Amino acid sequence: MIAQIEISNNLSAKLRVDGQEKSVPMVELTNILSNMITEDESPWLPNNLIYLRRDGGNVGAVYFFPETKTSYRYYDNSYDVILPPALFFFTLTALKNDKFKIVKMAAALTDSYNMQSSRLYQFPFPNNSLGYGPGFCWGSDRIAKDMYDKQCTLEQLPILYQRFFAAQGNGDLGWKVQGSLEGKEACAKMLKLGKEGWTKQKVEETFCSVSLKKISEALYFDFTR
Repeated sequence: MIAQIEISNNLSAKLRVDGQEKSVPMVELTNILSNMITEDESPWLPNNLIYLRRDGGNVGAVYFFPETKTSYRYYDNSYDVILPPALFFFTLTALKNDKFKIVKMAAALTDSYNMQSSRLYQFPFPNNSLGYGPGFCWGSDRIAKDMYDKQCTLEQLPILYQRFFAAQGNGDLGWKVQGSLEGKEACAKMLKLGKEGWTKQKVEETFCSVSLKKISEALYFDFTR
């Protein structure tokens, strides 16, 4: 069996296997290759990575996380939520030995896979803001803080998606849900609508929109290219 891979853009690739052609998202391709290639042979292929580009001394990376049912810790309470697909954006400084330093990060919800053509929405929880220096406020979460203060690999960056929901949140930097919903009410709405099934209309009516250009400006990296 002979396989040929053609990267058509930053988000998709064409696979040709035994004369048959199939278009697949880059995140699926990186997962396929991660299973085919050992970590020693290809340390730069983490799961969920859909965009990776160098521009001068900086590197932009974007990770896609599918719709997720999880718990969000808000002060002393924990609430179940069903979250639409999310994108985590990183501006990085490349170091030696496949290591990187986080410059800033951001997150957004998306109504479809392709970040270049889909509508994006602000990550609805507090403790993150495009106007905040590092992007996210991690409080006393030592694991996340160490990833900011020290160097990390591309494989380690998705840990910050997990750490966000494992950490205890508070009201800093504000909620971003339409109708000025916060805390228990905001989480209850995300759980209810998620159980009914997220649609583009429900996402648009629930969350506050944000442009890829605005994210790029806040992170000092052009993710539109």
